[in-house]
Amino acid sequence: MAETPRFDPAQSDRLRHGSYWLQVVPVECIEPAPRNARFMRHEVFKRFVDNVKHDGGLSSVPFCWFVEGRFLMVSGHHRLKAAQDAGLDTIPIMYTDAPLDENQFTAMQLSHNELVGEDDPTVLLSLWQSIDAMWAKEYTGLDSKRLGELAKLSGSSLADAKLAFHTVTLFFLPDERERLLALVDTLKGIAPGDILVASEQAYEPFLKAHRNAKKSFNVHNAAVAFMVLVELAERHVEELRDGWLSPDGDPLHKDRVPLSTLFGTDDLPAADAAKLYAAVQALVALERVPAREKWRALTILAEALPAADAPIPKGAAS
Repeated sequence: MAETPRFDPAQSDRLRHGSYWLQVVPVECIEPAPRNARFMRHEVFKRFVDNVKHDGGLSSVPFCWFVEGRFLMVSGHHRLKAAQDAGLDTIPIMYTDAPLDENQFTAMQLSHNELVGEDDPTVLLSLWQSIDAMWAKEYTGLDSKRLGELAKLSGSSLADAKLAFHTVTLFFLPDERERLLALVDTLKGIAPGDILVASEQAYEPFLKAHRNAKKSFNVHNAAVAFMVLVELAERHVEELRDGWLSPDGDPLHKDRVPLSTLFGTDDLPAADAAKLYAAVQALVALERVPAREKWRALTILAEALPAADAPIPKGAAS
């Protein structure tokens, strides 16, 4: 590997602010850090390079450490690589020439990567939608997958709400986590991995139920007590029918509902599943059920039963 050329900062103009310098330097005089935890997907990096080519330069500056006549990259590795791929010979950088030990350098590198803001999905989506020119929409780097995620998350702006909140963190074993996320998926109809936000008024009843679970089962671990509550919720999952089915058997809304609120479980024996699968495939082959909506086989079954239109016995919908 070729040695990084040395650079004399005095050979060109530079601006000092505190302990930092701002200067335009040759890209060949900048050396990447030995290790960098940040990565960028290929399609995102390609978009980045295209933006640099369009702008004719970098619109934000990398940060380096000047040591022994060379610039060692702290943050901005992808900006450096994009500049090189875009054919730039020089780029503006900010740097420090203060003495740094290995701990200081690594801490600075990680802090630049981690201490970053987050996007308010509602505001971000609104800003993107306000752009009229297609090239400008592409320039933002927001792809269809990201826009789809923003559309799901978009709602009342958390930034505008200025909510006072407390973060509660619980740790679970892998199998416990999967059970919890599956239950959350059933209860709220959201994808596992989302952040759950509840009102402060809801926290006290939850805390009381959590304390009661710990006392009743004589456990001291918070996560274990939480799993007790999860198990109780799993036992009563069918009672969630009250959220979408009236006592008279009429639907209360038009959204989708979890099948577990019908059957009390998300799974069934393999032998029965094989029979059901064969029946569904037959209905698809007969074009009575769309291939993308196989769940409609249950509707056909319900309509075929003599009692399908009979009134639901009192108490059966609860």
